[in-house]
Amino acid sequence: MHELQLDQITANLLEMGRKVELSMAGSLRSLCEGRRDIGRRVLAEDRDIRSLGGLLEAAVVGLLSTQQPVTAHVRFVLGASTISAKLVRVQSHVVDVAQASLLLAPTDTADPPAEVREMSGLIREMLGDLVGGLAFTDCRRCMSVIRNNDVMEDLNRKSVRSLVGSLRQGPHRTDEMLKYIRVSRSLESAAHLAASMADDVMRMAESRVAGVRHDGAAA
Repeated sequence: MHELQLDQITANLLEMGRKVELSMAGSLRSLCEGRRDIGRRVLAEDRDIRSLGGLLEAAVVGLLSTQQPVTAHVRFVLGASTISAKLVRVQSHVVDVAQASLLLAPTDTADPPAEVREMSGLIREMLGDLVGGLAFTDCRRCMSVIRNNDVMEDLNRKSVRSLVGSLRQGPHRTDEMLKYIRVSRSLESAAHLAASMADDVMRMAESRVAGVRHDGAAA
């Protein structure tokens, strides 16, 4: 399998990762800043982002069916396919956050709970590190994503506990608190997927190096 073809798969995956990262940032601006126009744009662009996953998957299938790659290259390509599928799942959580932001009253949208704000900042950092790790084969940034997943899990527990406590104070904020619980869980799930993808990126890097060595030995 020619190196240029592997480079193209990586470039397509990186484009998809960047679009998902930007989409998450947009949904969080809708949530935290009350920018409903951005939230609506995130929902409008959802189909285009998902279509990138389908195109990448088709490219992977085409390469595997027309080439005879070595084992290391197969692992690399399958890793790219796995990350693409997980990015689509992250995009589903992006949509959940955007939808919740549009359903919240304008006054609520401008002032989400402190834990949700902290989670919002952390998931943006994690997705940025994930994309950076993929772009520059930076295992340190990937490890940062994996470590921050534990922080996100703790924040989600605190967030849900605090929001459930608010529910018990009376029914007047029930709808608002339930939406924030949904957002908190969506962000935690997106973080878990980001950590899983960071591990995939590191494995892909190992496979790419092994493939280059094989190609060099065969030349």
